[in-house]
Amino acid sequence: MVNVETIGTPDPRPRLASRDEPVVAGFRCGACGYPAFQPMPDCPVCGGALAEATFGPSGTVFASTCLRVRVPGRPSPRGLSYVDLDEGPRVLAEVSADVSPLPVGTRVVLTGVSAQGDLRVRAEEAS
Repeated sequence: MVNVETIGTPDPRPRLASRDEPVVAGFRCGACGYPAFQPMPDCPVCGGALAEATFGPSGTVFASTCLRVRVPGRPSPRGLSYVDLDEGPRVLAEVSADVSPLPVGTRVVLTGVSAQGDLRVRAEEAS
């Protein structure tokens, strides 16, 4: 079995643009507007050129679950949600301070990254 950490495989998780503001660094197609958080040679939809972009900090929960299976190096249980970032891509994020699945459609905001490097979100405050 190959240990991917020893062969220099890049981390496929979304990353924050900076430590000061929790927005995801990524790319957007200049022709069709397709958003992506991973670098690609060109747009997978239309073949257009991609330019650097940022996404977030808010989004909407697409799907959510509570992971109760113990995973080495990760807290258990923990809430996970797929989040459609506003005008951006769908990302997987850990739910801050909650292990209950968030209802689909819940508005969330990026809060940063966990100690393990995973994106973290929390439900937005009701206004």
